[in-house]
Amino acid sequence: MDYLLIFSHTAAASVSLYLFLLHIIKRRKFTINRVFSFISFGLFLQYSLFIVINLFPGFAAEKGLLNILIFFPVVILTATLLVSMLHPLGRIRHNIPAFAAAILIIITDSVFIFLYSPILTFGQGMEIPKNNTTIIQLALIIILMAVAPILLLLRTSRHSMNRIRNTVLYYITGVLVSYIIFIAVYFTGHHYAGINLLQNPYASIPVIYLLIITGYLLLDLRHNDFSRFYRETLLIIISFFVYAVPSWFFLHYAETLNLQPLFGLLLKSSVIFLWLVISYRLLNPLREFLRHSRLNKLTNEVNNILVPIHELRKITDMEKFWTFITQDNFQGLQKGFGIQSAYFMLINRKDKGYHFTYGFGPGIEPDFLSRESVIVKQLSSYSGIFEKSYLLTDINLEGSENEINDFFTANNLESVIPFRNMSGVVVGFLFLGSISGTKGFNADILDALEIFRIKLQNLLTTGIILDEVTADQVNDHDRIVVNTIKKRILPDEMISIPGVRISSLHINNSPAGGDYIDSVKIGKDSSILFMSDTSYSGIDSALIALQQYSILHSRTMIFNSAEKVLNTMNQVLKTSRLSGSYVKSACIIISSDGNFTYSNASFNPLMIFDHDSGKINEVETPGIPLAVEMNYRYTMTSARLREGSIGILYSSGLTSSCNDAGEPFTLDMIKATAARFSRQNPSIITRELYREFNRFTGGKQQTNDISLIVFKKVKIADE
Repeated sequence: MDYLLIFSHTAAASVSLYLFLLHIIKRRKFTINRVFSFISFGLFLQYSLFIVINLFPGFAAEKGLLNILIFFPVVILTATLLVSMLHPLGRIRHNIPAFAAAILIIITDSVFIFLYSPILTFGQGMEIPKNNTTIIQLALIIILMAVAPILLLLRTSRHSMNRIRNTVLYYITGVLVSYIIFIAVYFTGHHYAGINLLQNPYASIPVIYLLIITGYLLLDLRHNDFSRFYRETLLIIISFFVYAVPSWFFLHYAETLNLQPLFGLLLKSSVIFLWLVISYRLLNPLREFLRHSRLNKLTNEVNNILVPIHELRKITDMEKFWTFITQDNFQGLQKGFGIQSAYFMLINRKDKGYHFTYGFGPGIEPDFLSRESVIVKQLSSYSGIFEKSYLLTDINLEGSENEINDFFTANNLESVIPFRNMSGVVVGFLFLGSISGTKGFNADILDALEIFRIKLQNLLTTGIILDEVTADQVNDHDRIVVNTIKKRILPDEMISIPGVRISSLHINNSPAGGDYIDSVKIGKDSSILFMSDTSYSGIDSALIALQQYSILHSRTMIFNSAEKVLNTMNQVLKTSRLSGSYVKSACIIISSDGNFTYSNASFNPLMIFDHDSGKINEVETPGIPLAVEMNYRYTMTSARLREGSIGILYSSGLTSSCNDAGEPFTLDMIKATAARFSRQNPSIITRELYREFNRFTGGKQQTNDISLIVFKKVKIADE
């Protein structure tokens, strides 16, 4: 029991120290995080004393030690009162009375404990004696434990931000559960095992969990989601019992069997291994259900909401176009998500602002926002969904948060989705109201709405381009559509980043479709390199490329690794009603330090020329073409491109090109040319590959598109 007690106290001290350091490092600029760091450090000191007392029992006899130990909880819980007053991101100077009251409580109690109370000593078995001092301290601790969550609940019950209010309700539920567990553990140990509080090894479990959920509440206000957090907690508890309890019983009763030692060891290890494998298999469906069921349900709602644009090509009046494309798509948000109001404001260049064009709900005021307004300027800076609570966490909004908050509060809005054209200009805002029952926009809803944003922007971008193409009124409709889309979406050059030079080659040989290559900068030091073979099925191929372009340029924050890009594309393309074909693709995300992730959807392997060894290796990852299977999850390969090393991505059109004798341009030719000019810049390597290709084919016209991307890791100082 002593070892278990020391282990539990060590765990509590370790968690406290970790959270102290985490909040100091991650969120030191917020007052509430500094106060929580003080609480965490106080608990670390308290549990460290518990460890010392149990390791060295003679230390418990030190005079005044017990006075210190019963004073610590009052200090810590008084600090929690301050947290309740500061949440979500208040400052001390705005809560001077609360801060003064907290200091007064601590000073008064310290005078009572250390000046007026006698020096306390532990009873037999580390028992805290019952006298006036300890009873008064216990009463004060109980009062502080009750007042802190009540105060937090009262302060946020009328909060204008539903997400903040619901987060607090979830948090207080966790607090109450922790209190109940603590009381149950104490009374069970006291009445049935005769263990006092300080000797109960399980008493620290609810304290640890209470500290963890408080840290989760305060660490990242922008992204915390207690519903998801509690599901993960439940999964951990279930997994622990499924893995550990049967294993413990087996090992316990296996000792009663008189087995030869070596055979016993083999039997135990084999049975435990098999049980872990079987239980993992059994738990996996539950794990997937708990983690993804709500998000999957909401994602299905998104797929049901979006409607096809069968009549898009017949519409040339932009006002009718926007009414047509938004009416059913926006209205579906009410049924699918329970959103009570939605208002779409479309850009009007003549009036230099955004007019309300369509929506449902009580109405929005004002129904026109100037381009120069603070609301438009600030919301236009967001590439993804803006949720109301971001007003508290985004320091870039300082000075304008009051005006934006007044606009959102007056219209009972919770979030806004900006939509951009191909040039990155915001062409419209979709303002979303509260969800029925005053529920907040949790992480699952925001993730599902992000899919909605990507897919709807995909439809909008596609619709605009198709409408412009239709307006040209050319006879060779399919050829013009394909060529116009190609011309609009294919970049003139790749976007390079510091430390990585990138060059590309694209030869447009087919008016019926072909290759799509692109690069998108997703940070100051990282970029997406993308290539796909959309086949040669005319408009359908062009629409696939156009949808991929729209997804890549949606500027979504979830594109931080290559497989996430392909997973998103797969989901969007599989449920798209604009096209029904699959597409082979490859994606690379590379950063200035040479680190890259690579994911492949049945595309040609990535070739890496290693500068040190002089060898060219092919990097392959398994993956079926996009839009074949809805629930398929792509994998990635991650590696580091060393200085001087080269990466080459090519389309099948390059290796299927033939000369007059019918001989194909081979991979060996590509590798030999790349190795021969490996010390040169990617632009020279690309040029020499093109020269070698022309020399081999003799200038013969090919039928398939030819695409090539070459990138090389260089010293940043050389840029």
